[in-house]
Amino acid sequence: MIFFGSVYPWQLYFYYPQEKINEGQFLIGRLSGAKKLDLAVLKPLYESNDLGEIDPNYRGFQEMARNFVLAAGLGEKPYGFCVFVIERSDLVQIDIVLTAPGWRRKGLGRFLLGALEQACLPGTVIYVDQVTEIGRKFFMSCGFTKDVNLFKIAGRPDENCFPAQNVIAWK
Repeated sequence: MIFFGSVYPWQLYFYYPQEKINEGQFLIGRLSGAKKLDLAVLKPLYESNDLGEIDPNYRGFQEMARNFVLAAGLGEKPYGFCVFVIERSDLVQIDIVLTAPGWRRKGLGRFLLGALEQACLPGTVIYVDQVTEIGRKFFMSCGFTKDVNLFKIAGRPDENCFPAQNVIAWK
């Protein structure tokens, strides 16, 4: 069992899609004691009536099998999971972290993020693109910082962009 400083003896589970076997085997090699995860055991967690701020129709639940999943629980029953996408070897996006209602605020989410960080190479950027208000507070309490992506407001002229007459119209 893996502890990561938690008061609970969490067992870690890991799932990776077969088409991402190289990345999956690399990550599991960095997660001492992790067991293979059957995604079906997570269904009761995301089909429950208490998802907090998360939309019960969130499409990430249906797309989970295409991504990497860390789960943790006591014994053979997971009580929380973290779904993530490896964009590059040094860039990982967290899709969702969800814990069962009775296990919230007991260190399980932090444990999952600690396991994810352990699995990644030093220097890897781990980020969250979309987050709920409670999620934002959670991630910031775990050391994430607020950042802003680059953006441009369409319609404002810029000397570094192509002039309008050089743009080919879309059909």
